[in-house]
Amino acid sequence: MRTFVTVPLLLGVWTAGLLIFTGIYMAVDSSDPNMECSLHPYPESGESIPFGTAFAFSLETATTVGYGLPVSSSAFFEPACDGIRAVIYFQMVLSMMFQAFLFSFFYGRLGRCESRGVQVLFSNKATLRRRKGDGRWVFEFRVYDSDPRHPLVEAHVRLYAIRQPRKVDKVYNVRPVTVEPLRLWKPNDDLGGVLLASVPTVVSHHVDIHSALNPRRRGIYYEDLGRSSVRHGDQVQTDLNLDEHVDGVSPDFSLSSCGMNLRELDSATGSRDGLRCDVCGETYNTRDNLAKHITFQKLLEKHDGVPVIGSHQELDVDTVLQNCSKGRDKELSSKELSGFIAGETEPYNAIEILVVLEAIEPLMSGTFQSMQSYTIEDIEFGAEFVHCFVANDDRSQCAAKMDFDLFHKTKRVSPESKLSAVPENDESHD
Repeated sequence: MRTFVTVPLLLGVWTAGLLIFTGIYMAVDSSDPNMECSLHPYPESGESIPFGTAFAFSLETATTVGYGLPVSSSAFFEPACDGIRAVIYFQMVLSMMFQAFLFSFFYGRLGRCESRGVQVLFSNKATLRRRKGDGRWVFEFRVYDSDPRHPLVEAHVRLYAIRQPRKVDKVYNVRPVTVEPLRLWKPNDDLGGVLLASVPTVVSHHVDIHSALNPRRRGIYYEDLGRSSVRHGDQVQTDLNLDEHVDGVSPDFSLSSCGMNLRELDSATGSRDGLRCDVCGETYNTRDNLAKHITFQKLLEKHDGVPVIGSHQELDVDTVLQNCSKGRDKELSSKELSGFIAGETEPYNAIEILVVLEAIEPLMSGTFQSMQSYTIEDIEFGAEFVHCFVANDDRSQCAAKMDFDLFHKTKRVSPESKLSAVPENDESHD
């Protein structure tokens, strides 16, 4: 509820409380036969205190402590006037509680920082381009805090892919919505996805084999722990391929994600192993290391006369490198990727990418969220953002300046059909 509506409403509640206690004072005064407890200017008249006098006394009780009763009455201190003292006590208690509530209300209104999120700018468009050098698909957008004089504290960003299936669940008769996190490449979400919002920042998500934006995304693989059987209840199933993909795709030397949201880049940088040799079970982080392992083991086994069946000699290095799912996103075309995001393939409708930026406002130390979403209509393929944070020629004022005219602009970097980037041209658009 807005402040200009809430304040008059609270004022009305406070006035209503004064009127209620005005009636109580009039009722207590008329019902007490003791003249010493009367609040009337002329107690001998036997009449109740007038409304105006009772209202003034109620207002005085609600706003002050240490006051005089009407016409210098001493009813508050008379032993027999318990009724007046009780009413004054309860009105003062309620008045203190209401004043404490008003203080917290106005502090909360002044301290709320939801409106601070309006000053956080998101680019109108997002981009999907192939990364220079290796041709990997990267989803990017730009964010900036337009109030750098009061920089945000602990600003961090998260990404989610929201998908709605086309078919209705027959059991619950509903259309469930899936919300899956998208791991960040820059800024690194292993470090919390923290960014300096006072500088225009391009946030990047690598569309790897674990990404919810990848139409060739791997499902959950069962881990092969060297067991030849799996027990289901009292029955034992033999000859079960534990590495078989749940949707029928053949094994590709990749370790199971176990349903976790992983990043392929963590495997490439050596943070974890993502590939496993199907023969010996040795794990490796990159395809090259796996290929070197197979090549070396084939030489050893051939030298030692190890039988071919069941050994590394059955594996072909070129086939291993070709079938590994690691790096398969490089084979994706822009048509296949855009069709998947647009919901042209079963079983989901179009994907909406939700951006959530959280930060602490430095003046009142309040946390707020700023959100933005992108659909297929908001994504430009084969483009990147134009530089908008440039050096200032006049160093006497500041070293760099922000060009808001270029904040939303992008430029074409390469044809989507090529894996490697080509020299950038001057084509740019909003």
